[in-house]
Amino acid sequence: MSVSLDIIPFADSVCMYGMPDASSAYSLSGHVAITLSSSHSFFERRSATRLLLQSLELTFEGQNEIVTQKIGYSAIRLCSFSRELVTDGPIELSNEDEEDSAEPCVWNVVFNLAIPGWLPDTTRIDYSDLGVRYALHATAKFAVLDDQPSNSSWFLAMLCTPFRSRVRYARAQKQVIVRRFVKPPSDAPFRLRSNAFGVSTPTPQSSKASTPSEVLEKIQAIVAVPEFANMDADGIPITLRMRTNGLEAAECQRLQVKEITADIVQKEKYRSRPSAAYMNTFPVPPKERQPPNEPLLSPHPVNSLYEYGLAIPLAERPESMTRITSFLPPGESGRHCFGKKNYAFADDTVAKGNPNWYTIEITLPFATEKTASAGQKMWCDKIELQSSVSSPLLHITHEVALSVTLSYDLDDKENRSYDRLSIRVPIKLVRALPVVTALPYLDSSVPTLPMSTMPSYILPAYSQLYDEEGERKIDYSTPLPLYQPPSTPEELDANSDKVVTSIS
Repeated sequence: MSVSLDIIPFADSVCMYGMPDASSAYSLSGHVAITLSSSHSFFERRSATRLLLQSLELTFEGQNEIVTQKIGYSAIRLCSFSRELVTDGPIELSNEDEEDSAEPCVWNVVFNLAIPGWLPDTTRIDYSDLGVRYALHATAKFAVLDDQPSNSSWFLAMLCTPFRSRVRYARAQKQVIVRRFVKPPSDAPFRLRSNAFGVSTPTPQSSKASTPSEVLEKIQAIVAVPEFANMDADGIPITLRMRTNGLEAAECQRLQVKEITADIVQKEKYRSRPSAAYMNTFPVPPKERQPPNEPLLSPHPVNSLYEYGLAIPLAERPESMTRITSFLPPGESGRHCFGKKNYAFADDTVAKGNPNWYTIEITLPFATEKTASAGQKMWCDKIELQSSVSSPLLHITHEVALSVTLSYDLDDKENRSYDRLSIRVPIKLVRALPVVTALPYLDSSVPTLPMSTMPSYILPAYSQLYDEEGERKIDYSTPLPLYQPPSTPEELDANSDKVVTSIS
């Protein structure tokens, strides 16, 4: 006899929308498959398997783990809650009348869990199992009924009886992927507003700028980037506007905009201890429920190296470390050059009121992975582009880095000085669901109902279907239909004459 479990969710992932919200929840439904198989031999026919299912506990757990050369191994439990699926006492399961079947007997126990809406995305660090991950864990507790040995093995069974336990356990685990999207599915394209960042005085990249400081201080810049950048897009649209403010006309006519260089940078911040701000914002389990006080149900294998002393712990662990990576595509420099004599601010003093803005619009491409350098390598030679995510031990942010090269004419226009102004603005990389394809228009020749009479359907809210414990709400106010016994063959023959079979 063998008993096995398998957790089968109805969806491959849990999709969440918008920013993390501790007051929201999402449904994760499915069933736990309990497979019963009868033991057999060449000398005996298969016998039915009967067991008493005493408990079936399903646990959802999320965890955040990191390993770096400077910090070592750190882990924290993001969330953990269990649900008992056998609520009305033990249940007897059997494969009676199917013990000789080629297919095993399967019993399905359905479940529905409310997953907190503040959880971060599933995140992998360099294609490993480290980062942020979630899993379902099922544990079945059962006792075998009528598990009597055959006559041929009776003596051996008597010797093994003291070592056999009547209560047995079966376990299963299933990975769950949590994906967060910026907005729910829609038939409209992914269009969001832009964020504008004003820079009153761009910072010179060199500490010894050759252009007079009183000139650079009067250059203003505004950078506009999307509120959210789609990771599946071909590039990020960027708009840079520049002008002078209060600069004399003679000085304005000596400034040229020569080139602009754009780059997209990913910053990964790893912590040896959880972020206090994150712990105060979201309901992370307390210290008593964190490892090593309460071990994770499925820790990364590297945890064993530190737990059993096989890895030498670091004498002084830093509070955090940061890895910075440029995600410009290979062969792309991000450099955009302008023509000669590009005196962009020459007419700033001529315009009445506020000077006109000199506008530069570019599209910044980005790669999905980059080759890690010697100092960046952790688990493999590749670094993966991630969405912007925040967790207790891992914080991934992105920014657009712009470098504007200006030239300043000296005493004569043959001699010029060059300076680079640096501008950095944050940007959020997110996932956007594909556009929902609208239904095609029906042919006008096909009769249709008027729009006013066409029914519309509104899905009920989660709270209307399930209570706070995630159990299905049942409306007992509506009585069940009265039982009617099935009709006999004589009654069916008597009623068949009353049925109209055709209409002329």
